[in-house]
Amino acid sequence: MSSSISSKIHEVAVGNLTFSSDFDSGNTCAVDYDAASNTYNLWMAHDCDGTQYESHFKAWFYFGVRGFTADQKVAFAINNMGKQRQLFNVHKLRPVTRAIPDDPQWKRIEGRTLLLRQGSKKDRNYELRWSYKYKYSPEATVYFAMCYPFGYDDLQLYLEQLESICRGRVDLLTVTSTADKITNEQESSSSSSKPIIFLTARVHPGETPGQFAMIGALNFVSVSISFDFSHPSVMHNANSLGEPTLLCEALSDDPRAAALRSHYDLKFVPMINPDGVHMGNYRTNSRGINLNRFYSNAGPDHEAVTAIVELAQGYAQRDLLHLYVDLHAHANKTGCFLFGNALNSPLHHAWNTAFARVMAINSPYFDLNKCNFSAKNMSKRDKRISRESSRGAALGNLTGDGEQSNEVAHSENNEDDEGGNDAASVSSKEGCGRVAIHKLTGITHSYTLECSYARPTHVDCTANIPGSSKMT
Repeated sequence: MSSSISSKIHEVAVGNLTFSSDFDSGNTCAVDYDAASNTYNLWMAHDCDGTQYESHFKAWFYFGVRGFTADQKVAFAINNMGKQRQLFNVHKLRPVTRAIPDDPQWKRIEGRTLLLRQGSKKDRNYELRWSYKYKYSPEATVYFAMCYPFGYDDLQLYLEQLESICRGRVDLLTVTSTADKITNEQESSSSSSKPIIFLTARVHPGETPGQFAMIGALNFVSVSISFDFSHPSVMHNANSLGEPTLLCEALSDDPRAAALRSHYDLKFVPMINPDGVHMGNYRTNSRGINLNRFYSNAGPDHEAVTAIVELAQGYAQRDLLHLYVDLHAHANKTGCFLFGNALNSPLHHAWNTAFARVMAINSPYFDLNKCNFSAKNMSKRDKRISRESSRGAALGNLTGDGEQSNEVAHSENNEDDEGGNDAASVSSKEGCGRVAIHKLTGITHSYTLECSYARPTHVDCTANIPGSSKMT
């Protein structure tokens, strides 16, 4: 795991402020100051920026600022955003911020953001702008991010709290009713005959909403672990980013969780692409590859995807794989919803779509109307874009049409340059996790769960669960 990336800002003084992004998941590569408008202009790095694997993808920003004077007012502008009007201007997404050590809890910025076109339509370049007033102590560092961050270090801190038989690092978690333990794959019983539910997340580093859905799933079926940013140890033991204390509660007593543990072995890969996450990439791994196009043809460069495919096929060969869900984030639509596959058998397809209805019954945030089980959505080709057309100070990296943003569109539908090695190559959804796992194993239940960056436009009512005091 590289400790720093050349395109990240270590420490740079601009105006009276000092900027940095050389930390886990940080991404900002340049800053300047326009005194006339009192605006700090920032630029995001492309995925794998400054390396031979540099790609056109960019959307994730995360940086720190210190040196504010009391009540100082400034404007920040991300100058190389893509065409993400649906996300910022329609859904009103606001970046998140926190101040260490004064106010360590992440929250949305106050006021509004504006996404404005820069230059001509040919440039496809947009500016994301917001105003900010400083209200903390002189020594505080303020952080800003496109969405709530969750880095590689955050995951390791979380995993340390999970009870493992081997007490070692756990990258594949198994939750089962056997002594109510959380184990790693080597310790889990190879003779278990329980059907398997297999969940994965974070193949795309910038899609943190999918990561939080994964943490929620783990908390639901295992132990309840929460980030406590206000705990006293944060102030005494935190590093410059204010890493939080984690609070562990008892094994989940929700009757649905107990039933799942009793009847299934639940397998979790909480972070498929840790290198990309640590580097601050939006979409690719450390070699500039969009891994969610290679499940059907995974090789040595595709890291965890190769292992996931092998695991899924192994479970299927033992007739154990019952459900596979890959967790992602979505920008053009609000709420949470599924992408599924179109099955030839009417009976199998009925069971396939029924899972979405079960999700809607159990979650007030699930939007059944936005689910897609079409054949077209299994093979749709990605739009081509060359690396050359995506570079330059004024060039954006999107080829969006209408309100469809190719840079922060739904996680399966972005264009992919397959690592930038062949600008003319075009990939398709046939290589994404939920389609490839279905075709390779033949299972009925293979899905992508999409979770919006923005707030849902509606919340449904769900019934109280017998035996539980909680509402879903």
